[in-house]
Amino acid sequence: MNIEDLKVALVHDWLVGMGGAERCLECFCEIFPNADIYTLIHKEGSVNQKIEGHRIHTSFLQNFPFSKSNYRYLYALMPTAIEQFDFRDYDLVISGSSVMAKGAIVPSHIPHISYIYSPMRYAWEMYPEYFGAKSYLPFWQRLVIPPLLNYIRMWDVVSTNRVDYLIADSKVVADRIDSAYKRRSIVIYPPVNVDFFEKEDKKEDYYLMVTSFEPNKRVDIAIEAFNELGLPLKVVGDRGRFLKRFRRQANSNIEFLGKVTDHDLKYLYSKAKATVFPGIDDFGIAPVESIASGTPVITFAAGGVTETVIPANPKIGKSYRSKPNGIYFYQPTAHSLVDAIRFFQKFDRTKGWDRESMRKYSERFSQKEFLKKTRKYFKDSYYEFMRNRLKAKVYQI
Repeated sequence: MNIEDLKVALVHDWLVGMGGAERCLECFCEIFPNADIYTLIHKEGSVNQKIEGHRIHTSFLQNFPFSKSNYRYLYALMPTAIEQFDFRDYDLVISGSSVMAKGAIVPSHIPHISYIYSPMRYAWEMYPEYFGAKSYLPFWQRLVIPPLLNYIRMWDVVSTNRVDYLIADSKVVADRIDSAYKRRSIVIYPPVNVDFFEKEDKKEDYYLMVTSFEPNKRVDIAIEAFNELGLPLKVVGDRGRFLKRFRRQANSNIEFLGKVTDHDLKYLYSKAKATVFPGIDDFGIAPVESIASGTPVITFAAGGVTETVIPANPKIGKSYRSKPNGIYFYQPTAHSLVDAIRFFQKFDRTKGWDRESMRKYSERFSQKEFLKKTRKYFKDSYYEFMRNRLKAKVYQI
């Protein structure tokens, strides 16, 4: 039997927009064109047709008022909701999870493979950013949330033990999985459509930031830095709870473009002097898209970018085999980012960048590579699971 002929269920946290997780789901749909999709909440039309064309099952949360826009207020109910799905009629279950999807209850005779974008950021290593004193949350919410998160953490660990095979989307996430769950995982980098982007040697006079407006993105650092420098910064993105706050804080040299078309984004990447990425992300698709466009990245030296961005200013004693495609700043402050931008300006004038090398380097994170590696891992894991199950039956006899 070919792996594509199996009856497969794809489990996803929620479908309310196209992001990095949905790009992975899109590839899973390509591998399994007849798969069913199970998700907590589905906002129709929010994802592309490759996903929308599948049969999509939702949880009871779908019927809650305003659930498609305020689903984050339903976290306490999500463990129960994800556990209600019935997978008895499937041959294989594959979940893509940064929150709840991996907690699906799958019968013991069916293999469950989970692609982990990260252990719940807000419940583990990024708790201070989401719920601490600088999270901009009302005091009463910061008082109520900790007991709830204690329950969520316990459920998170227990539910991970239900998964047979774990895939991490970066080495950083693999380390988090080991720390939070005491489980081993393999690393398969998420897909980036590098073939879509085009290299352009002639740049325009602006910097670019492609982001959502969540705490881990640290947009506040970029706004403070560019307010000080007065340099033109274009910001692409329309999702996240802090967008209005950041708009108020930004000076006139910072332009918020909202959501743009794919072709406009391609142009913006190709013409920008550099892309700014101040946050800590599990992998970071935007930096790879920028590199594929021949545009260097100015980024904080933490998270997934340490596996994709090669700095022209490495720490003393650190060396890289490939040519540089970006600049690091090493402290999570606006002052450190300002210094990095000034270093970039000097490097850009004096040494310049090998944009063709940058473009070639980005190909290791392509959709083609992701499809090849995940298809092979799904196949190998499925047959390993079945062999082990057969051996267990023989042993019992």
